[in-house]
Amino acid sequence: MERKTSNHGKTLPKPLSAVITLFIMPRKKKLQPIEQFENEVSSLFVRWWEESDLDEEEMALAAVNVIERFCDTSVEFEADFDLED
Repeated sequence: MERKTSNHGKTLPKPLSAVITLFIMPRKKKLQPIEQFENEVSSLFVRWWEESDLDEEEMALAAVNVIERFCDTSVEFEADFDLED
C-alpha cells in the first residue's frame, strides 16, 4: 500500500495512512464488468478522437467493422445525429 502524504509533503505515519485510506478517502463504487468495458471503450474513443485526424463517422464505421469481425455478423449503424457536422 502506498503511504499517503500530508498537505505539507511529509509522509504520514503508517497507521494514520491506513486510517485515511480505509475511512476518510471515498471508495469508488465497484463497477460491473459491462460498466468497466463501456468505460474502456469510451476512453479509447476519446483518446483517438482527441489525438488523431479521424472524425466521428470514420471512428463509428471502424468500430462497426471491428464488431462485425468479432461477432462474425453484420451490424447496421444509423446515427441519431447528423454525421456531416
